[in-house]
Amino acid sequence: MLFGRGLLLSMMVSLRPQSSERKSKWVVIRRQLLQELKLAQAVVNRLQTVVFRFCGAVDQALPRLRGALPTDKSMHKALDELLNLFNYLRVWRLETNVYIDALMSPTEGYHRDIFFQVYLTKENNPGSHPEGALLAIGGRYDYLLQQMWSRSYKSSPPGGVGTSIALETIIQQSALDLKPIRCSL
Repeated sequence: MLFGRGLLLSMMVSLRPQSSERKSKWVVIRRQLLQELKLAQAVVNRLQTVVFRFCGAVDQALPRLRGALPTDKSMHKALDELLNLFNYLRVWRLETNVYIDALMSPTEGYHRDIFFQVYLTKENNPGSHPEGALLAIGGRYDYLLQQMWSRSYKSSPPGGVGTSIALETIIQQSALDLKPIRCSL
């Protein structure tokens, strides 16, 4: 069974970092990277290191990335932006179950800098997917705005962040939580 490069990427990004399903599918992905895409063993080993060492909870993955990546200015800026974003999530008490996925690449060319996915996970819910449902995907649109910004404007283009929401998935997931209401007269 051969997978295309796009299918391999979509398989990786559709699975939550550090999920048991992602770890179990790594065997298939690894084999396809070696056999179909003919990547060198050393390259696949490095990708595996990234999957298991640099993907996961922000508190663990971010310091590891900081120690492993080059210490240039742009890299520090990117990691600082991630840390700032995570600190905002802490202030809003949304920091649990936030993960960094070092292999996740934007699905669209106009996403630059920060790119994110939002999953819904429900513990001990027999009707929900054990690894979580992908609810939203988005990122920074600064590059797209720069491309479309008219040169006649005297100001720089604004920054932008956008999200695509999987409304059908949200409705399906909320339907699992709804209990029939009984009205007796």
